Amino acid sequence: MSFFSRYTRIEKPAFVHRSITPVLFLTLIVLSSYGQQQPLVVSDVSTIYTPGEHIEVFTTRDTLSPGVAHSKIMSGELESLGNIMNPGMSSKAYWIALSITNQTTGGKIFLEIDNPQLDRINMYQWKADSLQLMYQTGDLEIFNSRPVQHRNFVFPLSVAQSQTISLMINVDKRASATRFPISIYHESNFIPKVINETIYFGFYFGFLALVILLTLVIGTGLKRQVFLWYGAYTTSFSLWLFCREGFTYQYLFPNSPLFNTHFFPACTSAAVMFLIPYIQSFFQTKSILPVFHKVMTFIALFIGVGFLVWIAFPEDYLLAAPALISFRYVLLLLVIVFAYTAAIKSLRTRPFQSKMFLLGYTLFYIGIFSKVFGEYGWVDESKWVLDPIMIGFSIEIIALSIAMVAIITGIVKDREQLITANIELEKSVERLANKEVTNSTFIKLKSKAVIDLDQIRYIQSDDHYVEFHLLNQKYPEIDRNKLSEVRKSLPPQFIQIHRSTIANLEQVKTIYGEYLLLKTGEELKLSRTFKKDLLDRLN
Repeated sequence: MSFFSRYTRIEKPAFVHRSITPVLFLTLIVLSSYGQQQPLVVSDVSTIYTPGEHIEVFTTRDTLSPGVAHSKIMSGELESLGNIMNPGMSSKAYWIALSITNQTTGGKIFLEIDNPQLDRINMYQWKADSLQLMYQTGDLEIFNSRPVQHRNFVFPLSVAQSQTISLMINVDKRASATRFPISIYHESNFIPKVINETIYFGFYFGFLALVILLTLVIGTGLKRQVFLWYGAYTTSFSLWLFCREGFTYQYLFPNSPLFNTHFFPACTSAAVMFLIPYIQSFFQTKSILPVFHKVMTFIALFIGVGFLVWIAFPEDYLLAAPALISFRYVLLLLVIVFAYTAAIKSLRTRPFQSKMFLLGYTLFYIGIFSKVFGEYGWVDESKWVLDPIMIGFSIEIIALSIAMVAIITGIVKDREQLITANIELEKSVERLANKEVTNSTFIKLKSKAVIDLDQIRYIQSDDHYVEFHLLNQKYPEIDRNKLSEVRKSLPPQFIQIHRSTIANLEQVKTIYGEYLLLKTGEELKLSRTFKKDLLDRLN
């Protein structure tokens, strides 16, 4: 059923508490709220209202019925948190007291709790002489249990003109961070708000999906693991955001609340697990930070094993969730230190990529910590136009994607240089083979071997074979040829000193008697027939 066809549905009233005395009822009718706060007045249909001082929050460790909760509130047994709607990590249940007055010309009023991860939400309204259950929902119920088909918990309220209603809302989420920020809308601005929100999220997650697809395609095509790890990390954290905003419950697992409950923290673990090898491959930490690299590899494997344990024993894992969340923060702190250490270490060798990584990573964590501070009430969330985590992550993805493009550019340049070098090498080999240019530097033998002339000490013939004695080889290079034929292809510094020997004059140290002494200490026989020619050449 569509949003517009379901948003006016209200459950049939269920009388859940009729044992309160008439005197107490009279007290409740007189009091519009439990403290000194006044009812929240909805007078402008274009305004989004936040209860603020018009709300009072009470906390209890026990799961109480509304009547018992009210009695304990009136007797002062339940602790009051004032108007704090983000108590943080908790193992308690909460009761919210709120009154709303409608001074508009009429129309529905919507109450939205901007946290789709709450386990149980029961809303009660004072009617006549009793608390009546209006709505019962939560992320442990199937999605269709929600009175409005929306990613957050939205409750339509029938409040006539000039009428005041008093509500008690029970919120229960144990062993986790708890927050229940409330906003009040008139129907004339709630529906446009939903439409604008849908467009905004559509563009946002569409952009992330495009980045992921391109990254995986490029990584597969280039066969570079850094792109695949980047794609896995981006996918995991995008799913975490998708789940955090309530969309996985709405679109992916509407009839599997338990799986959806596990899916949210599972995406967190997966994101951290894939972030580690991405940082390792991006900065090549195996060579620049070998010890830290091994430690982080162990942590990634540890998270992976924990992930498998989670799948095998989900209920036991949830019982240990509070301690594991604290431990996860320690691991996350190590990952942050590892990332910054690797980036700073790489500033000299890869300045652009390192700076882009530092920029994106820093702004991302600024967004995360801003959101955490807001959830714990340390900063005012109402001042934010957009979610700081989503903004921080999008900036990180843009910065990292630019850095990845720089890597692609480097790969392309390297390949172009390699192709150019191969072409030049092929041309050189071809010139050598055809003896077009390099005859003065190299000699090609009948055996297809190519010898650098500068490496030849001397050449000797042995019957039908010629031996080339080289500076860089212990044993001579042997070719089937005649010494007279070889002599024709040699430059002037080679001279025949014997009927079976040609010497490289650049390797001759001195002449004494009937011998040539080479720089290597070798002695070559000098015959009378070639001695005069040698002396003339030397003169």
